[in-house]
Amino acid sequence: MNSLYRALVSLATVLPISIPYVYVFSDQIHALIFTGENAHKVGDMFPVIAVLITVAANFLIGLAIIKFLDVVAHQISERPVKIQTVKVLGSDSLMGYLPYVLPLFISQDDMQGAIGWIIGGIILLILSWVSMTVAFSPLLRLCGLQFYEAQLADGTIATLLVKDRKIRPMKLKAAAYISSYCIYGIR
Repeated sequence: MNSLYRALVSLATVLPISIPYVYVFSDQIHALIFTGENAHKVGDMFPVIAVLITVAANFLIGLAIIKFLDVVAHQISERPVKIQTVKVLGSDSLMGYLPYVLPLFISQDDMQGAIGWIIGGIILLILSWVSMTVAFSPLLRLCGLQFYEAQLADGTIATLLVKDRKIRPMKLKAAAYISSYCIYGIR
């Protein structure tokens, strides 16, 4: 289950990239969905509508992933944990957000399409499945999951995930160990 857990967080990390791609490819998407007489009815507003639907879908998928992560974390046997130091992840650089807007600045041709997304998704799934780390996800942060880099009492540096805003990382008493380098704060 831990590999699936990490893969879902990685999916949530790249999922928001779909938003600018929907905008960039809105003409092609419009042509696929609407044919004949119906094509002109939505025409000018389609990019805005498609982006809004994609944003809403991203947010709902993010909430579903967090719910799943929380349920799984509570089913994993919790262990006592002592946090020595903590640092908030994702607040120190805008470079982490660059991939989400980069597609808007790069001219896309017909070569970049669904097959690129499928290959990229498979590679990401494999890499996150075998890794022992969890990537910071702005989408999951937006949906309420907090990401921290924590030094544990034994000196191990781990990614700490916390859903409950009432839990203070330095006062954390128990956590579910997702991997050797990732823990989910329970209480």
